[in-house]
Amino acid sequence: MDDGGQSPSVVFWFRVAATLAGLLGAFIARWSWNKATKEYDRSMLIRLGTDRDSTNYAYRPLIVGRFPFSDLGGQVRSNLDVRDVVGFVIGMPKWLDYEVLRCLPIEFDPTVHKPGYYAYCVVQWEHASMVKRFADQQFHIRRTGYNGEKGERDMRERMFIGF
Repeated sequence: MDDGGQSPSVVFWFRVAATLAGLLGAFIARWSWNKATKEYDRSMLIRLGTDRDSTNYAYRPLIVGRFPFSDLGGQVRSNLDVRDVVGFVIGMPKWLDYEVLRCLPIEFDPTVHKPGYYAYCVVQWEHASMVKRFADQQFHIRRTGYNGEKGERDMRERMFIGF
């Protein structure tokens, strides 16, 4: 039987509405799941020391493992493996004394939190617990750089901070 140009039935519009509602519900469920389970990078303060050389470590990578310098063909080059980079220093390290450290939202302990240059670091969320564990075990932050004769003058990665 021919409809003769009549509008689609109520069942058809019900199916269209149910499909759109299902798509909207799936989108909302996915968005909610991502919001509830997404991990974000962690920020940390890392003490670099008390000498003025600490200010040279602005915007440097934070690495875990051996420091990536090798002597190849008579020249020192950096051979940084990106899997060893766990974070970066953001901005210039700043001098913080006891008064400033007491005002921070941390559990202040004068035996651990001593005056010095502190760097604000952002650490990847996958490695944040490892970095915190190293800090709690009082592993010292090491700073290293290479400015010797055997290095390339245009070597990008000359300075590193790490455990």
